[in-house]
Amino acid sequence: MDLQLQDKVVLITGTSRGIGLGLAQAFLAQGARVFGLCRSKEVAEELAQPNYVQFSGSVDDPEFVEETVARIIAQHQRIDVLVNNAGVTRDSLLQTMSRDDFNAVMRVNFVGTFALCQAVLPHMQAEGQGRIVNLVSLSGVSGREGQANYAASKGAVIGMTRMLARRYGESGIYCNALAPALIATEMADAMPQNKARPVLAHTSLGRVGHVSEVADWVLFLATPRAGYCNGQVLKLDGGFLL
Repeated sequence: MDLQLQDKVVLITGTSRGIGLGLAQAFLAQGARVFGLCRSKEVAEELAQPNYVQFSGSVDDPEFVEETVARIIAQHQRIDVLVNNAGVTRDSLLQTMSRDDFNAVMRVNFVGTFALCQAVLPHMQAEGQGRIVNLVSLSGVSGREGQANYAASKGAVIGMTRMLARRYGESGIYCNALAPALIATEMADAMPQNKARPVLAHTSLGRVGHVSEVADWVLFLATPRAGYCNGQVLKLDGGFLL
C-alpha cells in the first residue's frame, strides 16, 4: 500500500531500540529519509542503510536539539514528520520518589518533546504542512501505580499535543498522540511479572502489543490518510478494561 511517504523527511527520537527502532524501520520501508535522534553512538544493524542518519545526544539538551534540526534543514530544507518517541522511566511510589527521579523523567519525556516541537514547528510553518506524532503511553491517559513521574510527563505531552493541534491545524500542521499499553520491547521485558500480570489480566485481548502494530498507527497518522484526525489521543491498548 502506498502511504505517500516516499522521500519524506522524518525525524524520530529514541531510535536505538524498541519502538523507536521499529518506527525507523517502518518509515524506511516506505521510502522515507529518516533521521534518528538517540543517546547511543552506535547505529543499529537494522538501520545501517543510505536513507538513515543518526545523531547521538539527549533530547533534554536544547542546544543539541536545535543543532540537529538545523543540520537536517540545511540538508533538506524541511522536516515533514516529527515523531517524539524518546522516553525514560524511573518508577517508584509517590511517597518514596526522589525529586531527582521525578525531574529526570520530566526533562526527557516532556521537556524533550517540547524542545523538538519548538525547534521543528517554524520550519513546518514555512512549508505550510507537517505531521507531529507524540508517543504518550496509556499511563499518561489513565495513570499507573508507581509511575507518578512517568504519568505526569506523558499527561503533560497530551495537553501540549491538543494545544498544538488547535494552534497550528489551520496552518496544515497536524499533531496527534498515540498511547500504547504494554508493547513487546526490552522495557516491557524488564517489567516484573507481578506488575505485568495485572495489566494483561485487564486487557481484553490478553496479550502484549507488537512494535509493528504501533508502527502501523504512527505511519497512518503521518500520512494524508489521517487527513481529518487532529488533536487526538489514540489508545493502542488491546482493549484495556479500566
